[in-house]
Amino acid sequence: MSEDTTQQLLVARVNHLISIVEPISGQLINLEEHVNERLDNLENQQAALSARFDNLETKVDQRLRDTRPIWENVLSQLAELHKEVEELRAETSSGFRAVDRKIRRSQ
Repeated sequence: MSEDTTQQLLVARVNHLISIVEPISGQLINLEEHVNERLDNLENQQAALSARFDNLETKVDQRLRDTRPIWENVLSQLAELHKEVEELRAETSSGFRAVDRKIRRSQ
């Protein structure tokens, strides 16, 4: 009889443990599914961002190719303008020296 009681107590404890573990197991399965869904969502978002970044890179490269000749032309014109300003400065300086010499002679 004692063996029967021990067996019944053991079965009762095992059943009690199973009743505790089963809901936890279900919760873990739900948690795993939720985590997997979130990971899939993050992977999809990362892929979308990567595609958008690649598209943006392509557009920037294209715009650089489109505007490079414009900027090269602007830089060339600025260099020419700088050269002309320097020539004008030299001519003006030379002209002022000539006027200054004439003024000194006439005094």
